[in-house]
Amino acid sequence: MSNTENTPSPFVSDISLMFFPDGEDMTHHHQPVEQQKQLLKQRLNLQTQALVTLARSQTIDRGNFKAALQEITEVVADILNVERVSVWLYQGIAVAQRLPLGFFPQVNEAFFERGTPSGTARQVPGTEGIRIKCLDLYEHNLRCHTSGTELAAGNYPVYFQALASECPLAVHDAQTDSRSQELSESYLRPNGITSFLDAPIWLNGQMVGIVCLEHIGVQRQWTLIEENFVTAIATLVALTIEACDHILTQKQMRQHHQFLVSEYHDDLERLVEERTAELTRTNEKLQKEIQRRSTVEAQLRNYQQHLEELVEEGTREIIQTNEQLQREILSHQRAQEALQESEEQFRCLSEATFEAILIIDQGNLCQVNTNFTQLFGYESGEVIGRNLGEFLAPEYRSCVPQLTASNSEQMYETCCLKKDGSTFPAEIRSKAIPYQGRLVKVTAIRDITAQSQAQEELKKSVSLLNATLNSTTDGIVAVSTAGKIVSFNQKFVEMWGLSQDVLRVPEKQEGFKFFQEQLKEPERFLEKVNQFYAQPNAEGDDVLELKDGRIIECFTQPQRSGFQIIGRVWSFRDVTEKAKAENTLRQHLQQELLIAGMCDRIRQSLNLGEILNTTVEEVRQFLRTDRVIIYRFEPDWSGTVVVESVAPEYLATLDIVIHDPCFGADQIVPYQQGRIQAFADICAAGLTPCYADFLRQLQVRANLVVPILYGVSSQKRGGDGERLRPEGDKEPALWGLLIAHHCSGSRQWQPIEIDLLKSLATQVAIAIQQSSLFEQLEAANQELQRLASIDGLTQVANRRRFDEYLHEEWRRLAREQSPLSLILCDIDYFKLYNDNYGHLAGDFCLQQVAAVLRQCVRRPPDLVARYGGEEFALILPNTDARGAAFVAETVRQRVRGLRIPHVKSPVSQYVTLSLGVASTIPRLYASSQKLIGAADEALYQAKAEGRDCLRHQR
Repeated sequence: MSNTENTPSPFVSDISLMFFPDGEDMTHHHQPVEQQKQLLKQRLNLQTQALVTLARSQTIDRGNFKAALQEITEVVADILNVERVSVWLYQGIAVAQRLPLGFFPQVNEAFFERGTPSGTARQVPGTEGIRIKCLDLYEHNLRCHTSGTELAAGNYPVYFQALASECPLAVHDAQTDSRSQELSESYLRPNGITSFLDAPIWLNGQMVGIVCLEHIGVQRQWTLIEENFVTAIATLVALTIEACDHILTQKQMRQHHQFLVSEYHDDLERLVEERTAELTRTNEKLQKEIQRRSTVEAQLRNYQQHLEELVEEGTREIIQTNEQLQREILSHQRAQEALQESEEQFRCLSEATFEAILIIDQGNLCQVNTNFTQLFGYESGEVIGRNLGEFLAPEYRSCVPQLTASNSEQMYETCCLKKDGSTFPAEIRSKAIPYQGRLVKVTAIRDITAQSQAQEELKKSVSLLNATLNSTTDGIVAVSTAGKIVSFNQKFVEMWGLSQDVLRVPEKQEGFKFFQEQLKEPERFLEKVNQFYAQPNAEGDDVLELKDGRIIECFTQPQRSGFQIIGRVWSFRDVTEKAKAENTLRQHLQQELLIAGMCDRIRQSLNLGEILNTTVEEVRQFLRTDRVIIYRFEPDWSGTVVVESVAPEYLATLDIVIHDPCFGADQIVPYQQGRIQAFADICAAGLTPCYADFLRQLQVRANLVVPILYGVSSQKRGGDGERLRPEGDKEPALWGLLIAHHCSGSRQWQPIEIDLLKSLATQVAIAIQQSSLFEQLEAANQELQRLASIDGLTQVANRRRFDEYLHEEWRRLAREQSPLSLILCDIDYFKLYNDNYGHLAGDFCLQQVAAVLRQCVRRPPDLVARYGGEEFALILPNTDARGAAFVAETVRQRVRGLRIPHVKSPVSQYVTLSLGVASTIPRLYASSQKLIGAADEALYQAKAEGRDCLRHQR
């Protein structure tokens, strides 16, 4: 909806004022009146067509605000033959806040940029910053558009006040008019403007700008039709602003949506690529490490003759393990080569290595390097003379004899024991060398904690990768750029039923033949494969239909190593079961919605018949079965079908009293305990012959029966079959059965269908209980209402009911403008009757009179009430004075006809009545007390004139 409701209406009712300004008489014009009217009609048609054309402009639909303004100003200038047509918008923060927050850039720029106003007059305090800026000025003769002119409110306060108070502002003599005279020097005269017409632009209930028509030449008298047309153009400009803002908002929302989609998609792709590259690098490192291990082991077996060769081998291993330690390893190698020349050189070499080095002589340590003391936490003097086994964990000490044997050069992985009792994994190797004229054992111990952890992490990563690939439901295969299969998971093999021979096919076209043999459209898939290999960077997906009925989703993307594409990964997902599961889930959701809807209707309605009919009809439609009934038990355990929904071609059983000869007392208890019977085929269910014959009479082939129990707040599945379990110890009452019949053939009832009927049976039981309670409550309320409205002695309405009913009928008949009459009756000399006959006789007399009054009014809307002690009142709706008088006279005669003795009455020897009658047509603004007063006055008049009569007061 447009927020231009404050814009004055562009329509007028006086045609002469629209065409002739200032109230001129049409007879004073030279042209005949008919020609004037024809000219007026032509101008109106031109203006209407212009408005329609502008409203349908494609420029507005495209959101091009600047082009839309130019189109509007050009059309207005052509239609009204005006030299200058322009659109101005207010500037300043307070005014700009009237515009939408997401306003398009052209207008935002126009509103918020700070420029110097074109006027030079002194500004009025309090108007700083408020100005209007020209967004588009069209000069008709020059056929050109300009913009940017600004007028400050502080320089032209009278003009701005006129803009705010007059709608529109029509100035015929711009040079002398007090509203525009201050613009003369700075704006009007330089531009040759003699007359102008300004119409406000309203947006969101605020004036945000104007549409200005400026005439050059002889002064121009603006007509009312021109004012209205410009007002309509201003409204169109406001609509254009809103439309362009709406288009921009939609464009921004689309861009934001596209940004979010691309943003999260790229992040996911990046994470997958990073993880793949990380696993690839880890795998390459593992292969290199395995190769390095093999090389080291071969070198250890080959170089066994000399310590120099052992040192070289150790140096090479250290170089391969840590390239940053090359200088230290070279120093170690040189020191090891010069070991025989100098013990000092040997010590330097042992200290330079990063391994713990110890020399064993006759089974005991005779020398260790610093790395040993640091690694084990001992001082050098604490370890000399001790056995090597003391530095190994107890479970590894059995390998000490092999380590200390003179001919042993094997490497062992063991667990060493530190001084503080902690252990760490280590690698130990020994070699016998001549030292100071004897053979000693040189042993090197290396802490391999980090290496073990790295190997363990590598094993976990490889295991995780393999587990991930083999546990996913997708079949994944990696193909090189040459089309050769390089890797795949087990799911891929199982999904396509492939053999190892097929997977080893080197040719790309040959390798994809197994796809073609199983696809419904192999040519289309092969074409897409060729397209992907022609464009290595391409990614895509497809849905493949197999000949065996399966549906496979296919995804592919390039495999990268860094920035280089080394192959392509294909992912295949069998979505057949997913489609089936989605369909099953959809059915579950529909069922839940159905149950929820039924439960809401059951809880919201107190009409039991409507609830039950709605239940059976919707259950039959949902189960797509032939008959659904609700069967109610009678005390003798026969029953009646109280509601039914049945297909037209099958037997209807509604309201039929059914006596099942096979249904005995032994069947009651299981149903009371919540037994549910579900027979897929009564012919194969092993039923008793009489029960099977009974069901055949009803054309039943499959049967589902759920009991409806009172006192069951929830229903649960029992452990010994389908049972409905009541909560608490209260024994449930069996009200009836909810039964679904399938007549067209056998049917296997699904658990979800059984659960549906169980839930509905519970809700039906609740509805029955609610309905029963509501009926009891309604009856109790009606009885209470009756007791509160009835006089206990006479059994007619009491004074309270009289006042309520008179007020109700007064308002109703006031709306209908129908007559209302009131009769007030008083038993003549009733006090003397009580004094003479006693109060019991008086009460009996009142009862007899009340009975006569009830007999005299037979229409349902008429009311008899006890008004006072011995006074009665009759309210007669839709009864005029004549009818009321007839009823009153009938009452008087019948009371006399009772011939109740009254010897103390001065009027008659029998009980008589005096009656006052009043009639009126009620009015909503009047009070019913006037009618009571009139009837009471008539009754007083009847008593004054001798009693035993009636008087009428109109």
